[in-house]
Amino acid sequence: MIHDAKLIKKDQLDSLLIASREGISWLYFDPTKNQWIIEHIGAGESQKAFSGSGSVDVGTIEHDTFAYIATAEPFHGNTVAVYTKSMNTTWKRYVLDVYGQPNEQGEGPIHHIVCADFDNDGDDEFLVALRGPSPNEGVYYYKSIDLSRGLFHKWKVTNDSAARITLSDFDDDGRLDFATISYAVPGYYVSPNPSVNIFYNKNSST
Repeated sequence: MIHDAKLIKKDQLDSLLIASREGISWLYFDPTKNQWIIEHIGAGESQKAFSGSGSVDVGTIEHDTFAYIATAEPFHGNTVAVYTKSMNTTWKRYVLDVYGQPNEQGEGPIHHIVCADFDNDGDDEFLVALRGPSPNEGVYYYKSIDLSRGLFHKWKVTNDSAARITLSDFDDDGRLDFATISYAVPGYYVSPNPSVNIFYNKNSST
């Protein structure tokens, strides 16, 4: 079962990172073999109700546009993980955070992940959307400090329930902003004040 997919461009060809019950997979075309290849990168997380990965995006560091993979695991999960490349081109998984415990339906609070360069330093950071309830609610910002060891700084940048994140420079100041929509699905979780919110990037270092 596929939960999320990210279109990426590598070596001038489009390919897909897929988050599914199987974890993270990379679907790409190999021109030397003239065939499509599915490379299994990681199995994700297994919990009582769900397994694999629920959301995925890819981050750029320096000139490597495929430097790391950020994930929310499993589907409706509570785990933030990143995959980084080791010297032999295999991928190593690091768990960065676990937000709470699954509820009685087996659901965690994490719902979406998105990578982008928010501070204009050429490297991508990533945002994690948490639907709630509090305290596992809002958006966290992660920035790599040592990718070889899977080390990231993090900051909580909003407290509002977030199901999905979209990016744009909403105020046209040269810095990426983001917008969120609250999670409000009867039978799952309904935030107390469902809304669409825009958050402006006022990072003074950019």
